[in-house]
Amino acid sequence: MDNERIALKKSLREMGLSQKISYFFSYYTIHFVLVLIALAILAGSVIRFAVKKETVLYVALTNTAIGSSLETDMTENFLAYADLPTRRNDVQLYKELYISSDPAAENHEYAYASGLKIMAAINAGKIDLVMMNRESYDFFSEKGYLLDLSSFTAENGPGKELAPYLSENEVILSDNSLEVALGEAQETEIRTETVRNAINVSSFPIFLRAGFDGDLYMGIIANSPRTETACLYLRYLLS
Repeated sequence: MDNERIALKKSLREMGLSQKISYFFSYYTIHFVLVLIALAILAGSVIRFAVKKETVLYVALTNTAIGSSLETDMTENFLAYADLPTRRNDVQLYKELYISSDPAAENHEYAYASGLKIMAAINAGKIDLVMMNRESYDFFSEKGYLLDLSSFTAENGPGKELAPYLSENEVILSDNSLEVALGEAQETEIRTETVRNAINVSSFPIFLRAGFDGDLYMGIIANSPRTETACLYLRYLLS
């Protein structure tokens, strides 16, 4: 083995520069490539970690459209208000969601797909707030998706300044319509309760500047894991 090593060293000394380079690539190419791949993976991981942002809030926009100026107000400007660096945090907006309770609506398939997306995101805890027109507000309320804001807007609550804008809607507690349709029940019985579960934000300056027509509501999703941030967001919208 020593004789082979001595012979290899002697042959390398006798090689010219181009021969040494050719030898290197002939015998060490695979090692060189593996090292480059490892370095690329390491660099990619470092870059992803450096630029990765934490989503502090998920906001769904249903039956509403916004421009770039309002989008900045609803994302970057909120982060500034909350003293959260934009390079490390973000607010994710779910845009172009359409909700309709009319099965004959022109965009029924689109509404159906939006409903599935919304339910999946809610089940995953990836929707905290929803911005709604009246039709989508009725939908979210009937389904029981919205948090009761009574304590939040109470006199000693963190959002007491929002109390004048509190809205109420009907939540369906039970509905045997399916059983009636299947012949398993004789009479339709629907039990509901009235819940204060949204804020009418139509008169807030941030939305008046955007030129919205009709009533506009914001509600907190009942199973949101970020309710404190969502409450802060509602106060920000008013301010």
